[in-house]
Amino acid sequence: MPFRNYTSFFSPAIGPRLHGGSMVMIRNYIAHSPIILQTQLQAVAVKISLDINYSICSLYLPPGAPFDGKALHNLIKQLPSPYLILGYLNACHFN
Repeated sequence: MPFRNYTSFFSPAIGPRLHGGSMVMIRNYIAHSPIILQTQLQAVAVKISLDINYSICSLYLPPGAPFDGKALHNLIKQLPSPYLILGYLNACHFN
């Protein structure tokens, strides 16, 4: 998906659904590089260099998918610190 002056990093949806996936977009003037993730989660991560290096990870958890704490822990272990995880997690709150 092209946006002027941005580089996009995309992880497509897994399975037969036509929606989902994760994306991170970084302004071209910010030094950045992809972080290769070994995960079955719909996630994409990028290292950016500002005053220090940061890892930014976008995560999508589809509705109805069981929460996999082990997979999330494995994802976190792959991110250089400091990191920021952003996502659409389809969390529900029941009273």
